[in-house]
Amino acid sequence: MWDSNQAMLEQVTSNEDFLRNLFLDELHDWSLAKAYGEYLVDACPELLLGYLILTRVYRHLGEFDRAMKTARQCRSVVARADFGEQAFLSDLEYEERLLASVELGPTEWGEGDR
Repeated sequence: MWDSNQAMLEQVTSNEDFLRNLFLDELHDWSLAKAYGEYLVDACPELLLGYLILTRVYRHLGEFDRAMKTARQCRSVVARADFGEQAFLSDLEYEERLLASVELGPTEWGEGDR
């Protein structure tokens, strides 16, 4: 387990654009982001960032139910997040808006809304 975590962390840290692309929603390897988010949640369950990453990953992988569940977990973590993590609140709100549009589904959208 440690070796796979170490290898994953080396991939994340060796890619200068990984976090930037993750937060710009332009990442190409969502499996690496998933492993990173899972690692953060396991290592620091009180840290918002891990849950936020997983919310975004699940949305990109089409696992909308898991994304919504993880977004709810983000909200419970936000309640006790420190000041520095509050900076991620806008990213969480962005994910919630996108997931809400998925929840509505295409049949509930008017033709002019897309």
